[in-house]
Amino acid sequence: MIKERLSIRIAVSRLKKLRRIAKQKEKTMTQLVEDWIDTLKEEKPSSEGRGFRPSSLVKYK
Repeated sequence: MIKERLSIRIAVSRLKKLRRIAKQKEKTMTQLVEDWIDTLKEEKPSSEGRGFRPSSLVKYK
């Protein structure tokens, strides 16, 4: 499997939290992020052919 790199900018507090959780679960940060991505549901394309229609808005804090 070919893997690529993902670079993101997040608050130091969130990075520290991710590191703590990874250590507690004995996983890498990559494994945590991949696990989270696997839980995401993809929206189905609309029948009108205009792309995707979100069923609900996702709010980020």
